[in-house]
Amino acid sequence: MLSQLMPVARSLTFNRRFEYMPHFAIGDLVELNGLLGELHGGAPGKVVSVFQHKNGISALDEYEIVFEDSTKLRLWSFQLTHVGNTKKLGAG
Repeated sequence: MLSQLMPVARSLTFNRRFEYMPHFAIGDLVELNGLLGELHGGAPGKVVSVFQHKNGISALDEYEIVFEDSTKLRLWSFQLTHVGNTKKLGAG
C-alpha cells in the first residue's frame, strides 16, 4: 500500500516546489533600493499591479508602484524591497 502512494507523494512534492510566487503582492508597501531610493526621497509606495515575467524569472517581474504624490513607476522586483527591510550603510 505504501509503495503505491510514493509516486503520488513525489509528484505532489515536485509540483509544489515549482509553484510561482511573486516577491510582492498588490497592496504591499515597498521602497526603492539603493540609489533609486535616495533619488526619490525614500518615500514608500504601494504595489497596484503585478506583471509576471513571461519565462517565470521572478527577479524580472514588473510592478507598478504608486507613491503619495501620485507618481507612478513601473519597476522590476530587484529594484524594490518591503518597507522596513532596507539596510542603511553605517547602521549598527
